Amino acid sequence: MPGEDIVPLYKKLATCEQSAGQLDVCQHDVVDMKSQAAELTTQRDSYKQEAATWKKAAKGGPFIKRAVKVAEHVAIGAAILRHRQTLKGGKYDRLF
Repeated sequence: MPGEDIVPLYKKLATCEQSAGQLDVCQHDVVDMKSQAAELTTQRDSYKQEAATWKKAAKGGPFIKRAVKVAEHVAIGAAILRHRQTLKGGKYDRLF
């Protein structure tokens, strides 16, 4: 093999070795980026869950809790109405 052909081959080999080193660096960067993306996804999901909790609290809590609260108010109103009807015709009639 002539000496003129060996020099370009050594240059090509050096370029390939340098490219291989850059490839390793890039692969490590990709792994780092994937781990960062996973952390950010976890953080985003926790923020979404927290936002959903605050929305539910702003509405007045879960549906059952709100339904019980409404039922209590209806029951109190019915009791007041019933009491008012028993007082009709008595000395307290003019108050209502």
